[in-house]
Amino acid sequence: MNVTGTFSTAPAKSVVLADAQTLSRRGTRLLLEARGFVVAGETPNGADAVQMADDLQPDAFITDLDLRILPGLEAIRQVRRVSPRTSILVLTQTEMCPSVVGAVRAGATGYVLRNSDPEEFCRALDSVILGDMYLCPRVAKHLAPGHCTHLEVEDCHGLGCLTARELQTARLVAEGYSSPRISGLMNISPATADRHRANIMKKLDLHSVSALVLFAVRCGLIDTQKASA
Repeated sequence: MNVTGTFSTAPAKSVVLADAQTLSRRGTRLLLEARGFVVAGETPNGADAVQMADDLQPDAFITDLDLRILPGLEAIRQVRRVSPRTSILVLTQTEMCPSVVGAVRAGATGYVLRNSDPEEFCRALDSVILGDMYLCPRVAKHLAPGHCTHLEVEDCHGLGCLTARELQTARLVAEGYSSPRISGLMNISPATADRHRANIMKKLDLHSVSALVLFAVRCGLIDTQKASA
């Protein structure tokens, strides 16, 4: 396997790895350690993964969706709750829309496929640790308007509950702008920008910026490239 690529490895970042497939888990561990990461814990068990995340507060949690005892989506939800600063990257074999949407809504900030090359895995992990969202291109293309039809319709109905200013704010947040920057662009105070953001999340029942990005892509507020860059 060609494992060339770059990670931001100074200082070393800690990872908890959850994968029910032993060979896959060990291979991922070797790749991580070759890049200077500290694998603080690994397990095939979703419940154990949550406990590890709670105890260790790692920089990143890498998980498959098919785990023992506790399903991957629920493990993501619980890790997001017990270790809010931990970046969550899904490494799995499915690119079906419901799985991607479910993972992002649960709190994942990255999604990459098992058959991706090591360089893409590197980019994905670097991105989520830096606080960005990463969807591998094969996944991102399915989230363009018209692909996840039932989800797209469901989400786009939600646009009607937003005011014009909230809609503008939603687009800017999804494009990565901070509240101070949004306040300057919209000629409002940072507090008002924060209030718009909170109202958007509450009205749309979203719980992370990553989920808002996904919503914005499916509704055509921003293009797919902004979600996968």
